[in-house]
Amino acid sequence: MHLTIIAYASTLDWEVERAVFLVDEVRDARRRFERCQKVENLQHVVKEAVSFARAKLSRLDIFGHGQPGTLTLGDSGEDIVTPDEASWKHLLALDGFLADTAELRLLGCDTAVGVEGRHVLQGLQAGLSKNGKQRTVWGTIATLSSFDFGPQGFREAVASAYLRSASQLTEPAQGVLRFGLMDDSLQEEIQAGLALLPEGYVPAGFHDMHGAIVEERSQKSGRQLTMLAARRLIAISSNQMRGVALYRWEPTVAPPSRQVILSHSSR
Repeated sequence: MHLTIIAYASTLDWEVERAVFLVDEVRDARRRFERCQKVENLQHVVKEAVSFARAKLSRLDIFGHGQPGTLTLGDSGEDIVTPDEASWKHLLALDGFLADTAELRLLGCDTAVGVEGRHVLQGLQAGLSKNGKQRTVWGTIATLSSFDFGPQGFREAVASAYLRSASQLTEPAQGVLRFGLMDDSLQEEIQAGLALLPEGYVPAGFHDMHGAIVEERSQKSGRQLTMLAARRLIAISSNQMRGVALYRWEPTVAPPSRQVILSHSSR
């Protein structure tokens, strides 16, 4: 039984909501999709799914906003896990609902990245693998978005490329760019877009943006800014550009707010 829990922020978050419309549990009784808004309700959501299936979970995916070692349900304070070991109780409490060889996958941006990501994944895996159990905890080394989901949940092609298990993290993982290399001929456009963003964003390639992505957009200096994955990824386009310039938030701290991004002056 595979259960995917999708975050449900109190303020509608289209970067997460769009995944709900892409999954389809009707066609496969072995997969179930649920929403969760409060960390205190996480155990109840999992328990209900296990009771419905009459089987323990072989895989639990949780999709929300992330950063190194942290996964949230979307609202401030609703962190499922953070580098603070006290927060691990939320996931360790799910032990009785998981099969002995179950996988737990923390599907948020960069959850496996850095010292924090390694610490959390390895700590959770050790805590969930006591008494002869062999659980695997996975995190991500790249930015995720709703378009990484399909009818059966998180796309396997994305998982194979950008998930890392606790056992694989023999040293802290570096975040990776997902959207390819920049064409030298596009450097001027890339740099023009970079000048519109606060320090901390780095070029992440030039791409024809996936057609399914429709985000809240803003205009700035004649260019259109699309903010994705809780502002960890920003796409900038204009009528003169042949595609979309992408910028990735590099620091391990949370990205600046939408207001800060839009108020930043071109330099």
